[in-house]
Amino acid sequence: MLMKAYVDYNLVKAEHEEIHVRLQNWARWVRGGNTALSHPMWRFFKEKEASESVPLDHIPINSLDAHTLEKLVVDLPEKNRHAVRWWYVYANNPRKAAKLLGVTMDALNELVHDARTMLKNRAKPVAIRK
Repeated sequence: MLMKAYVDYNLVKAEHEEIHVRLQNWARWVRGGNTALSHPMWRFFKEKEASESVPLDHIPINSLDAHTLEKLVVDLPEKNRHAVRWWYVYANNPRKAAKLLGVTMDALNELVHDARTMLKNRAKPVAIRK
């Protein structure tokens, strides 16, 4: 029986940590907040670990950086653009996203990785206040 290797889409390589944080900010800016993405029954649910850390919705969105990244995402090749939008904005079933793009699950992961690399190389560093 042929077993396919599991693709871990949550894995972000060390060289992409900075652009990953910026893309998360961009995704929150694109979605306009995350309350619409949760079911009303779970909207106020707080896990023990999550309640002790700073939730993403309390971190202010850097609109200027998000707008800059939006311009860069639009300039990506089509499949990479759709893959990075799937990963950060839509975050639904990877099998459906791969089928929609006409690629394998491994290729979808590579498209996201390549998109992060292209964005990292094209984006100017931004000062982030902590």
